[in-house]
Amino acid sequence: MGEKIEEPDLLKARLRFIANTSLSASSLRNQGGTGVVKAARTFMRELNLEEAGAAGAEGYPAYLDTCTTKLMAYFPDKARENYGAARKALNIYLFACARDHMARSRYRLDRIEPALELPIDRHAIDYLKSEAMDNADRQVLRRFSFINQLDEDIHSAIQAIAAKVAECHGVMRCELDFLAWRRKKKPI
Repeated sequence: MGEKIEEPDLLKARLRFIANTSLSASSLRNQGGTGVVKAARTFMRELNLEEAGAAGAEGYPAYLDTCTTKLMAYFPDKARENYGAARKALNIYLFACARDHMARSRYRLDRIEPALELPIDRHAIDYLKSEAMDNADRQVLRRFSFINQLDEDIHSAIQAIAAKVAECHGVMRCELDFLAWRRKKKPI
């Protein structure tokens, strides 16, 4: 029989599993050539989740900005300017980690949940377009074309719209991803 697996080893294996299952080829398709998914997965395994939990909801946006810049630099050459792919990968991974009971408990990720962002992609944009309450929000959403063309300003404006929609539905902004994922479009 084998020897007992210690909790730190199990947690490390869980985080590797989360990175590999949450960051799929389809979630980062066409984002800068080969190696983007592998780079994102490797980066996530090295991410300091203790810093995320310590940042809490108030400090989380600065933590996320720093991680986004670092991940962009970690990407292969053709993807190094891809803010949208880096932010989407981080948002998917950190949300998955916050939902994993072991990672959540160990790194106090419940503290960042209110600040977790909606991962931006075509499904999220279509969902927000169908839920947006006013024309100004719809105009902002029309400015989105592709993840690899997303910049910080548009991303921030989209997140503000997502926060409004989430508040109307009584859910966290990151949970809108569940509602947006591959749903049937309703007329706008």
